[in-house]
Amino acid sequence: YHTNTPYPVDSFADFPSLANALAYNQISIDRSKTLIAGGSGSGLEIFPSISTANKGFTQAGTGVWMKITVPSISNILLTDGLIRLQKAELILHPSPGSYDKSKFILPPSLYLAETDATNVPGTIVLDSTGQGIQYSKPVIDEIYGLETFYRFDITASLLQLLSTTVKPEFGFFVLEPQESLQLNRAVFGDRNFSGGYAQLRLTLVKIKN
Repeated sequence: YHTNTPYPVDSFADFPSLANALAYNQISIDRSKTLIAGGSGSGLEIFPSISTANKGFTQAGTGVWMKITVPSISNILLTDGLIRLQKAELILHPSPGSYDKSKFILPPSLYLAETDATNVPGTIVLDSTGQGIQYSKPVIDEIYGLETFYRFDITASLLQLLSTTVKPEFGFFVLEPQESLQLNRAVFGDRNFSGGYAQLRLTLVKIKN
């Protein structure tokens, strides 16, 4: 600002931000013109990717979680010969053009939680030590933007799953750490989407008698 008496003088006032008990944020949500508009208004809406142009979304700051199911995983047990699962990786490629460094920023890290038909987050997928949460940071393709991805090791989860009766509703929620909940978002495609996609990479050992 400036004052004019007795002559023009430029000045400023600095109001530092202070996080305390009186600070708050409010996010107003309007999904009326989006692929996840509508629903019953119950607060928990499920949108299969077939109804959202074969896309899935995660934006925890506005209450949007992406669920990934693996209904055909038990088919690996139906192949000829004795099969052992050595490693399972879930690789999520954000859709090219759906993110940038200023407006549509990718979440700085994501983690997985198992879920089922209840759509309630369950067991969190742990890291290789079995003690901490497995966080995945995006590997950014700065040149072409086509090979950006998040990678998760879900071997332990699938081994446990394959030891029981596999239910088609079993899956994973893709979540953000509570301390980083902002308006970051990521858009992924299903197997029928031509852009960024979710990939389940399995390493199997077939044992012959």
